[in-house]
Amino acid sequence: MARVIDTKIPDIKTSWENYSGARVEEFIKEKIGNIDVSKFGYLTIEQGTGGLQTMRFFASEEAYQQWFGDKATYADNLLKEFSFYSNAPEPSWNTKAQISKYPATNISKGSSNTFALAYNCFYGDDPSDKDTANGLMTVKINGVKVSSLQKTLVASGTAVSNVYNVDLTDFLTSETNVVVVEVTNTHGFSKYFRFEIKTYNLQLTFDNNYDESKVQNGKWDLRVNCNGAEAIVYCQVENDGKKDVYTKTINNSSGEFTIDPNQKYVLGAHEITLWAENKELGIKTSELKTTYIKGSDAGNAVSALCFGKGIVNSAKQFSIVEIPYYFYLPNDETGSKIKVETKILFNNNTKSVKLSDQVVTLSSTYESGLKKVIVALDNGNYLPFITVQIKVGDLTIEKKIGVTSIGVTIKDADECKVFYSMKGKTNNDANAINLTSSYNGAITSRFVRSKNFRLDENNGFLDGYGIFVRPGKTLTLNDFQPFANDIGANGTKQGRTIELEFQSGVTSDENAVIIDCWNNGTGFRIFANRIQFGCTTDSVMTYFPEQSRVKVSFVIDGTTTHTRNDIGGGSIQEADVNLAYLFVNGVIVRLFDYSTANWKQGDVQNIVIGSDSAAVELYSLRIYDKALNYSQILNNFAYDTPDVEDVYDSSGNFVRYGKVSIARRNDILNSSGDIHQPSEIVSYAKVQQALPNTPIIVWNVDNLPYNKNNPDVPINGTEFKNPLWTKEAYGKACAPFTVGAHMFNADGTSSNGYPLPYKNWAEIFKDASGKPVNITLDPGNTNEVVTAYSITKGVEKGETDMVHKVNFASSEGIFNIHAMNLFQDILLKCAKTNNELYTKFQLQQVGGDITYRKSLSGFPEIGFRRTSTSGAESPKFLSIYNFINNKYSASFLGFPAKDYKHAQIWEVDENVNFFNRLITDNRIDGSGNVIKSTATANSPIYYARVPKKSPTNTKNKLGVLSKATDNVKASNDELACIKRFHNWVVSCNYHLAERYKKQHGDYETLSPSVTYNGTTYNKDSVEYRKAKFVNEYQNYIHKDDAIFYFIFCVFIVGMDSMDKNMSIAFDDITTEADGSVSAALARIFLRDTDSRDLFNNSGVLTFKYWAEWNDSFNNSTLKTEQISGEEYDSELDAWKPKLSSGFSPVFNGRLSGLIDLIWSCWDEDIKSMYKTMRDSGLNATYMFNLYLSYWKQWCENLYNVDSMGYVNTGNFTKAYGDKLQLSKYFYEKRSRYLDSKYCCGASVVNNLRLRLYDQGKGLAIKHYSPMYASVQWGANNFATVRNIDGGYGLIPFGFKNPQNATFDIDDADMITDIKTYTRSVSGDVKYYGLEGLGNFYFDQNMALCTRLEEFILDYPESSPNTQIDGISNEFDLSKMTLLKKVVVRNVKNLKKLVEINSEIVSEINFKNTSIRGVKMLPNQYLRKLVLPESIEELYLTGLTNLQNSDLEIAGTNNVNKFVYYDCPNIDFNTMLVKLSANGKLKFIEAKNIDLTITDKSVWDILINSNADLQGKITLKGFTLSFEDKVKAVEKWGNIDDDSNKLYIVYDKVACTSVEISGDAYIQEVVDANYSIYPTPITANDISNVSWSISENEYSTINPKNGHLYVNKISSIKEDKNAKAVIKVNVTKHDGSTLQSDFVVYFSKRDIKLYDVVYADGSTSDKVNKNKTIIGFVYYQDENGSRVMNVERWNPVYFSIADMTVLSSISEVFSLDTPDFIVAPSNNKTIRRGTKVPLGLYNTYLYVQMRDIYLAKKNIVITENMYDKIDTIPNNNIYNPYLTKTYDYEPKVKAGEQLNPKFARHNWYLPIWGEINELSYQWYLAMFPTADSEKPDTAFLNLIKNVTIPFAKMFAGIILGTIKDTNGVYIFGYKTGDKPDRKNFSIYNAGLNVYNPITLICCIL
Repeated sequence: MARVIDTKIPDIKTSWENYSGARVEEFIKEKIGNIDVSKFGYLTIEQGTGGLQTMRFFASEEAYQQWFGDKATYADNLLKEFSFYSNAPEPSWNTKAQISKYPATNISKGSSNTFALAYNCFYGDDPSDKDTANGLMTVKINGVKVSSLQKTLVASGTAVSNVYNVDLTDFLTSETNVVVVEVTNTHGFSKYFRFEIKTYNLQLTFDNNYDESKVQNGKWDLRVNCNGAEAIVYCQVENDGKKDVYTKTINNSSGEFTIDPNQKYVLGAHEITLWAENKELGIKTSELKTTYIKGSDAGNAVSALCFGKGIVNSAKQFSIVEIPYYFYLPNDETGSKIKVETKILFNNNTKSVKLSDQVVTLSSTYESGLKKVIVALDNGNYLPFITVQIKVGDLTIEKKIGVTSIGVTIKDADECKVFYSMKGKTNNDANAINLTSSYNGAITSRFVRSKNFRLDENNGFLDGYGIFVRPGKTLTLNDFQPFANDIGANGTKQGRTIELEFQSGVTSDENAVIIDCWNNGTGFRIFANRIQFGCTTDSVMTYFPEQSRVKVSFVIDGTTTHTRNDIGGGSIQEADVNLAYLFVNGVIVRLFDYSTANWKQGDVQNIVIGSDSAAVELYSLRIYDKALNYSQILNNFAYDTPDVEDVYDSSGNFVRYGKVSIARRNDILNSSGDIHQPSEIVSYAKVQQALPNTPIIVWNVDNLPYNKNNPDVPINGTEFKNPLWTKEAYGKACAPFTVGAHMFNADGTSSNGYPLPYKNWAEIFKDASGKPVNITLDPGNTNEVVTAYSITKGVEKGETDMVHKVNFASSEGIFNIHAMNLFQDILLKCAKTNNELYTKFQLQQVGGDITYRKSLSGFPEIGFRRTSTSGAESPKFLSIYNFINNKYSASFLGFPAKDYKHAQIWEVDENVNFFNRLITDNRIDGSGNVIKSTATANSPIYYARVPKKSPTNTKNKLGVLSKATDNVKASNDELACIKRFHNWVVSCNYHLAERYKKQHGDYETLSPSVTYNGTTYNKDSVEYRKAKFVNEYQNYIHKDDAIFYFIFCVFIVGMDSMDKNMSIAFDDITTEADGSVSAALARIFLRDTDSRDLFNNSGVLTFKYWAEWNDSFNNSTLKTEQISGEEYDSELDAWKPKLSSGFSPVFNGRLSGLIDLIWSCWDEDIKSMYKTMRDSGLNATYMFNLYLSYWKQWCENLYNVDSMGYVNTGNFTKAYGDKLQLSKYFYEKRSRYLDSKYCCGASVVNNLRLRLYDQGKGLAIKHYSPMYASVQWGANNFATVRNIDGGYGLIPFGFKNPQNATFDIDDADMITDIKTYTRSVSGDVKYYGLEGLGNFYFDQNMALCTRLEEFILDYPESSPNTQIDGISNEFDLSKMTLLKKVVVRNVKNLKKLVEINSEIVSEINFKNTSIRGVKMLPNQYLRKLVLPESIEELYLTGLTNLQNSDLEIAGTNNVNKFVYYDCPNIDFNTMLVKLSANGKLKFIEAKNIDLTITDKSVWDILINSNADLQGKITLKGFTLSFEDKVKAVEKWGNIDDDSNKLYIVYDKVACTSVEISGDAYIQEVVDANYSIYPTPITANDISNVSWSISENEYSTINPKNGHLYVNKISSIKEDKNAKAVIKVNVTKHDGSTLQSDFVVYFSKRDIKLYDVVYADGSTSDKVNKNKTIIGFVYYQDENGSRVMNVERWNPVYFSIADMTVLSSISEVFSLDTPDFIVAPSNNKTIRRGTKVPLGLYNTYLYVQMRDIYLAKKNIVITENMYDKIDTIPNNNIYNPYLTKTYDYEPKVKAGEQLNPKFARHNWYLPIWGEINELSYQWYLAMFPTADSEKPDTAFLNLIKNVTIPFAKMFAGIILGTIKDTNGVYIFGYKTGDKPDRKNFSIYNAGLNVYNPITLICCIL
């Protein structure tokens, strides 16, 4: 063996062979240590002067950062340095961006996942020379930019980078998430980080049935669900300071953990923690925590108070935190009201705020159930944490919650006289019942609920945010009437502000008023989707989306405002106005000058919240005795809004801003300045900070142009900022720029007449001579110079003319850019499957980004102005603008700018082109006069957009002939394309054919005739012209292009886009050599769309969302009619639409032949295209999200400031603010309306599906708002009818012979009524219920019918419905909360419990159905209730106006549950007696009762059933028994206390003593019950019973009811030490107490002679009054014990001589025959050889003989034959005592079980030997001096304690049987005879027997 070397290894080259392991370890550690000390992990290079470079090496960047911060202390961190000279590099910006914490790559969905980015930027190598321009971090997840994760990156100024933590948790929603982080800054730095994160949807949840507030008394099962992947689930239970951990593997399923499996956990609260983990994937769920309470019924339970699961550990300031809690109070009275006190401790727990107390009713199991406290963190002093303290009696729990600052200051306006915030309130709050508002210590108002408005699980404070008012209820503000005085400028001048935040709920009538304070035109009222505000001089209105949270503010300025408009030069406009404002969500959406109006209402109104046909939730109400300005209104909006952070829906779509964003983005106002003057109040610097992503343009212009027809004016320069622009994303398009002097002008047609500065601006990048000027792109960075500019992303080619559109008649400033970009978005999506929609130039881009357009491009911007004299002053705000293309530009379309021979665009000039006149050529007449073409004449049809100018007649526009010297042919060649198309459309215009007919009496004759598709047309008719259009369009127009345009403009109600503003484009023209056009297909391009949605071209809210192309509208009556053709106006010498008086067409250009042809000829194509467009973005969600994206570029205060421009210029009617809520309303309504028209989208998704079996009647459908009624059946069969007038849409039944076939009724969620109908020959309509559809059933989606007001299925008895059962198919009325009538008759198989949750239903009728019952909510409107005999549950709940005569119940034989409260006209007592008669009634619940009970049977029902009662009961004519009083106290608590849940008035009987009764011997481990017996037995004046038991190891006792819990017995038989003493304390009504003791033994015990025998088979030498005594042990031998029952039977007369007939029995036994006998033969049920008592054998012998006799007499043998004695002939054979003995069975108490040994046929008459000893013991006891022998002690105890009439028994005749050779005899004693053990007297000599005592026996 080699020698081990134990010396140091010298170097790395030396072999380790034979070196000891210790030396090898030493060598390795040394080398590793040296590496750690000397390695270089980080390098810096410092640039010195003269090219000196110094390189420094550090172990890590952290080491460098330490050294840089303190070079002396950390000198050793510098490992190496050396210097050298080189050419000094050019200094540059040094950017460092790195991930300092990586996200987890595998996570469980919903688990926290974050990363950290370290950022720094400094010049050269000096970190202190930091970059002052911020960097930007953007995050894309799966290609979608997440705006909320974007961060501004700031350089630190030190060597240590700033670190930014990013939480990805909420955005990792896909299975695979690709996260791309981009870091950029202004120095061209760009760096990407990419993470791929696998999200496993590993979710651990509690089972839905888990109720943590339920007390568990022993082991129990906790079920959890674990889904997403297989995982080990851990369940950790805390018990007495220790932790038990259980595990279970669960794979996409549920599993149970048995908690406390050995039932050894201590009593009280136990925390449970659960988590799931998959170690293979490295994922783990967050922990779930819950607490359970272990209780006990044994008298030793521990009270507990616990927090519920799911409480957050931290929350943001101003948020709401729900604190669930629950408690268990086993020592309190059930039904008692428990006060719950809550405090918020803050300032390090040194200060506190008391929240409203809650009151909780303790349940019958001493539990609270799960309750909650809601904490609003609105107090700024709550930072940095609070402690929530909940106290119940002596129990206190605390929860610490961190409170994080939101980083901004939010304050509401002061001096609020009336303020109600419902935030944080619950129905349990003590002050919830009486809501009041105070100011300066005095109550200013109170809210009063309507009588039927109770605070319960369906009404009141349900969600912690508001008070929910269901239909049919009201909430009225009393003591403060807002319009009780004239508070305006013409009155007190104080002004007023009223603010309400609310949400409208589901409604059946969109005209329902949900909040009202209106009288004769003065005040306000809020409908389900609109708001009206006004006075006697004016009124304004706006819309808002239904079922959305909205804050509305009404402001009446009490001071006169002097307005002045002097912005931009020009004439100064001044006026004095009295202003009233309507705000929605902090934005002025309407305003008006109320002039001389008096704001006092004639009939002064309260504010009333609520409606009969709509639900509403009120969140807050504020009233000020002053006018708040718009800044204060917005601050209030931010303060009251419920969310701290921005809210997004489940799809990631933005919903609304939270407090933080509202505050920050609106911080744009100067601290001083006139709030009515936009140029004074808006801060340029603050705007850039508040809206960092919004483009801003600053014009340096001295004099703003005011008329576009004037020459262009010079502008000093323009600066455009676009913060989000990057060259990589946009190229040159949309780049920030500066430009020096150039030209400027006003632009537009309508806007040309608007006051300064509210005009469109034409920005012309040319100098006065027309030469292009230099534009500097990306100034300060790339400084690229161009001479043309593009605003179209992806289009590099620029233009020199741009437009800034102010949209003065469209105050939101969004309509134009929204429509033009929406048009492009939808177009490109649709074109992916339909190339015809692409232009020639777009088609060329297919395969890449398609950036060429068919509409303008543009985006929002904010406009400011400088002047040459403003110097260093900040720019002044002008308005909000759209930066858009000039309409004459070609580049963004891809069109050639000047090549008219290949591409042209013509726009209709004003609303004059109806395609009813031909385009003529330009010409020069014989006199040399220029005769212009009708296309371009003085009232031109068109003007050219592209090319704008004629290339030949260069001073003219394209196609225009101006003077005789112009080239005529060239002008006509330029017109050839539009002329060709236009004149063809004219030739197809069917209106012209109709006009001819009206003028000439018939259509013009065609010569020659024309044939299309086999049809020959001889007349120029409507049909011919449509056929011509349909058959020739391929040569003139792109069909799908035209349809696309039509649908788009109809959807947005583009009322000014069907003639004027419509551009006819030709993108592929074939021009012949002679200038003629041989091929050109027209397209329709979109341009100006600010007149859209519901607004006319003056910017006034006018139209309705159901407007269609052929509609006319009456603005006074608000009615819509279809236009019925044309008529000639002789005064105007013009044709016009034929209209009713007061009606006007919705769409300008309504006579357009082109649009009419598209509309009337291509209806199926329109339907198909609509569906495609809808799926591509023409829907409410997509449109509103796009609208939001532009709206977010500005802010609420910017809109408010801009509104002052309308005030200052007197243009009140155009001021609608941001139109945000109005637009959402419109998109939702419009989308749903057109979906119903075209049977797609939401219309068909929300359908009600039926299964039909019969040919039905027609369907009559009523909707809550205008739309189409539509149905579908079979394979793609549809029927629709427009229904906009509020009546029924009638659809004939078109389904032939349906057999188990589906039938869909669309828009089920919008329907208020569905009926069937028939129409008579005369046209009269008769309506029926849905029974008109025949036999059918509901297949799907009944729950969607939430607006239904009537549900009628009224079948005749002769033809019932047999299909609907509600079990195998659907029947659900529970979601129909607006039902007013329900009639379901003769639906035979409907078997379910029907839930009706409408509180306004007036009739419910389920006659001849098989329902189990109808469960209803409280309802004051119900006037009729009809129920079938099948009902098992009867609910009469809160039916305050239902009369007894209105309640019809066919039968009550099946009712097992009865719930009753607040039905004053239905007598509870009468109904209870009626229901209980069936014997099935098991459960009774009655609340708010005030009953007087005179019938004790009613009381017996209540006390002996499972009855949950609340209220008051008065007993008259009887009083409570002691037993009932004990039961009542146990059931309902202290019933003598009038504040108790149940209070009972009764006659009290004093109690003088009590004793305990129950089992004295516990022989099995089985629980036992003990009772109290008072003296007198009728006593009842007790208020409390308390049980206890002495310390023992065998049992515990329930302190409330004396229930003994036995856990063991002694192993020693008859162990006298195994005992305990039970005590009871009975507290009397006066407070005094009575006591009783009772000894109980815990061991086995033998049966003793003279033991009492009970019905259950137990025996004892002590009496248990709780059990039925059936006898006593009278005889014992080796064969066991026998029981004798002594019972006095009914009197009977018979003769002893009558019994001699029994001598025919063959067996003969002598007197000294043994007691037991072995049966010699089969005898009745005794088999031969069986050993039985002789008396039993004799009894059976008799019965056998009797039965033979009766059979011969043909008498049927039944039980209880004794009762038939009078019907038996020769009944001396029918011995009554033997018969009764054989049939005897003891009676037992209710709830007792009779031991089978004591059942009938087991009893017999004894022989004398069996009772001889008993009679002798009696004699000794009765005559103690008669004999020296003493009676048995046990016998003495028996006759002392057991009520058995021994004295009477032995003093009369005792009956028994014996048989000797002389016959059968009755034996007994005469009175006074002395018994003898050996001598027994026998009597058989004609003795008559009366009322005897009979001794009958059985074997124990």
